[in-house]
Amino acid sequence: MTRSAGALAWVVLPALALVACAPPLVEAGPLPPRPELSAFGRDQGRGNLLGVQVWLTTRDYADRARLRARLDGWLDLARRQGLVDERTVVVFPEYAGAWLVAEGEGPAVVDAGSIGEAMTALALAHLPEFAAARLSATAADADAYAAFAVKAPRIAEAIGEVFGGLARDHGVTVVSGSAILPMPAVQDGVISVTPGAPLQNVAFVFGPDGAPAAEVVRKAFPTESELPFVQPAGVEELPVFDTPAGRLGVLICADSWYPSSYRVLAEQGAEMVAVPVFATGEWRGPWKGYDGADEPDDVDLDDIERLTEDQAWMKYSAPGRAPRAELEKALTVTLRGRFWDLQAEGQPLVVNGDARERAPELDAPLLVSLWL
Repeated sequence: MTRSAGALAWVVLPALALVACAPPLVEAGPLPPRPELSAFGRDQGRGNLLGVQVWLTTRDYADRARLRARLDGWLDLARRQGLVDERTVVVFPEYAGAWLVAEGEGPAVVDAGSIGEAMTALALAHLPEFAAARLSATAADADAYAAFAVKAPRIAEAIGEVFGGLARDHGVTVVSGSAILPMPAVQDGVISVTPGAPLQNVAFVFGPDGAPAAEVVRKAFPTESELPFVQPAGVEELPVFDTPAGRLGVLICADSWYPSSYRVLAEQGAEMVAVPVFATGEWRGPWKGYDGADEPDDVDLDDIERLTEDQAWMKYSAPGRAPRAELEKALTVTLRGRFWDLQAEGQPLVVNGDARERAPELDAPLLVSLWL
């Protein structure tokens, strides 16, 4: 499996480093290219899963209003193409909310040459809070824990404003894509975090009224690079959501590689599955095997190094596993863009009844509609 949401080159805070405070970046910057469109099946009036393969940079995350405008423009385009109505479920990729860790920060963070440099600059910009979070961290990687913990309340607020606002303004259901937050919960329609609690990789589902569902999607199978600072959730905690298009399950990236995830969703009557993904590594390179947990019993170990990464995704993630659980509609949505020195890879994958298909592999924005 690809090193999802990983390869995070966190560095230890230099004891004597100094950084000047700088104002946050809010200038507009160049617009990303116009999204390509890809559709599977035909409109039967039952709605659709609309995957938004975003193409963004850290500068887009420096200001939540700019991020919202980017995403809003792509949904406007989808509506003009007849891909959005009241039964649409919009799916954003894994970590689409996580990079809000850069929101409100200055050039030392946003324009850093690597994620390690960025997080060092972020630590220095919030030194008292960072030091306190680091000292109290129970995670093995205290620096990564502290960086996300310090920004957690602001990230949670921005997720509600950006993704909840998109759901409300477009009258659709929105799967937010994931973020790293300390044991979040939804209370009275507001996302809250638990100071000092372990970090989890989580996603939220917003209804057409813009309010988040009470249940939080919590990643059960973090990858090896996440495990030093992300706590796994129990797979039995995976929820299913009622939407105008039917009952929806959400599997964050690696969760889609395990049969137990689909059993939990199927037992709750899920009819469709959204899989937000942030993949790094070589998409066409040799598959290195499962990452972060043991292979399920049905995995052919001879496939390791024999299959390519993309072939393994087709065999062992949603395209190979969802139909076995009688889930005939599934959409994998990938994150693209430039996030410091991390290189996002992958392509959207589709389960459409008996068909297992791939959307175009593009390092660009892409809108993928799977008609239900």
